[in-house]
Amino acid sequence: MKHSVTIRMGAPAWDATINDHRAQATERINSVQQAAQPSFADAAIRIVSGGVNAMTGYNKANTMNFAS
Repeated sequence: MKHSVTIRMGAPAWDATINDHRAQATERINSVQQAAQPSFADAAIRIVSGGVNAMTGYNKANTMNFAS
């Protein structure tokens, strides 16, 4: 014969359990690494380096008479 026991928590215990779970969830959310904000300097460097690479390729092609 099986007996089942039901334990009922009172309101203060229930609130403590909910608050504990909420604190754990908040801690997990806040521990996720946040992405860094993109900077204008990074974008400017990428744009300038792309332009330099394009000019270098153009100059090489122009030296070899591929570009007109």
